[in-house]
Amino acid sequence: MKEEIYNGNIFLYAQKIFSQGLPTIVITANGVVKSDGQAVMGRGIAKYANDNLTPVVSMIYQKHTIADELGVLIKRHGNHSFFLGAWHDNEVDMDYYIVTMPTKEHWKNNSDIQLIKRSCNELIWYADKYHLHDIYLPAPGCGCGNLSWDTVYPEISVILDERFHCVHPDKLMCSKVSENKKPECEEKILSFRGNFFFLSNFYDTPIIYEGISYLNTEAAFQAQKCTSEEEKKVFSVISPKDAKRQGKRVTLRSDWEDIKISKMEEIIHCKFMQHYDLAQKLIATGNAYLEEGNQWGDKFWGTVNGNGENMLGKILMKERDILRETF
Repeated sequence: MKEEIYNGNIFLYAQKIFSQGLPTIVITANGVVKSDGQAVMGRGIAKYANDNLTPVVSMIYQKHTIADELGVLIKRHGNHSFFLGAWHDNEVDMDYYIVTMPTKEHWKNNSDIQLIKRSCNELIWYADKYHLHDIYLPAPGCGCGNLSWDTVYPEISVILDERFHCVHPDKLMCSKVSENKKPECEEKILSFRGNFFFLSNFYDTPIIYEGISYLNTEAAFQAQKCTSEEEKKVFSVISPKDAKRQGKRVTLRSDWEDIKISKMEEIIHCKFMQHYDLAQKLIATGNAYLEEGNQWGDKFWGTVNGNGENMLGKILMKERDILRETF
């Protein structure tokens, strides 16, 4: 396996250096299928592929997106690697073979090194069967999967041969972010104030989420507690402070505790994808550990005197890894 450093879109990288036939892109995945039959796609490379690729010949189930195709395969065969055939990238006007590989069972979980090893062996099988050369994959499990490259590299480098190019940014996640332990980073940003206020959901950043425009991410997030579209629209014109207050008054949807983290992840992703300047500022934090230290008692999204789950900080660090792959 060849390890190669690249800070941009892996599709563009493959276009520049592939040597024979169609290049193959490996998209990391999970085993969750939504009620509409689509696989749950990650962000970064997976989202780019789902948004921009169309089948050259829909060779499996006549589906039109990666999520459609993968959803059918997972439901029929389980959480495995799959060869999806040739797809056209409408953004760069080029064809690629696409293979998916699961690194985790559920998108909420950290990646599983044993599952990654099994997936790599399945990639070898597909490469042999379809005579694939120049196969490009990200560092599996090292972005939103929260594994360190030091853990993953020794395990996959003995499985994947010279046909595989593992392409990743020059700075991978500094170490695994566990539930209870902060990673050892060169720098720690322990408050979203001053120069780092842009990391806060109270920062005035208009976003569009699920078809509704909001003045800030706090309003977008609080609106998701509502049970109707009309209730959500109330949040579209109010300040972060008013949104937080109003969010405590609404009739809470019954599944809120199950979906609130995924909603925050999606809204944070919208914030940075819709504002390139903020995306660059987040990337510029390097490998700094991000923590929303606060004095208002929030130990779930942030910390108080260093104690708390810091979920917002963790989401921002995951988003930073995604942005490095995207831009």
